[in-house]
Amino acid sequence: MESLFGTEPLEDFKSVSQDMFNHLYGNTENITAINSTITAATQELKQLIIQCNFDLDQVAAVIKTKSWDKNKIQHFLTLLQAKRTDLLYSLLTHSNSSHGESLSNFNWVLKLVLGSSELKSLKYPLVQLMLHTDTPQGNKRQRMYELNKEALAKFITVLENVELK
Repeated sequence: MESLFGTEPLEDFKSVSQDMFNHLYGNTENITAINSTITAATQELKQLIIQCNFDLDQVAAVIKTKSWDKNKIQHFLTLLQAKRTDLLYSLLTHSNSSHGESLSNFNWVLKLVLGSSELKSLKYPLVQLMLHTDTPQGNKRQRMYELNKEALAKFITVLENVELK
């Protein structure tokens, strides 16, 4: 992270470090200044987080011991604290998705389907399940399933019988 903390002037350092935190474990499409400084600093920060066993307080302690510009260190630690929740969520999602596609969010809607014909009236419930997943490559997917009562019961049974490693 020497190259990051060597960025001059202070405003450029703030901009680059903000971009780095915003895209540490996400895609890098919107980074305003993609360059080797951000790439190298991102990799070094990831390694530091791993070396500190994902303890962000320990990461902050290590950074405080460096002989870099105190204003830059203070700004960096302020960003680290401000992005703490998002960073921990990104770490967890990245770690889980590195082992295969993982669920990042879900939503469900209960629907009641009504219909009629000359022969009979239809009235049955459906559950619409939307799963948001992350792939090992960092892509996000959305999958939608509609389940009737029997399919939902089978789905719940399968989930209850999953063996955890």
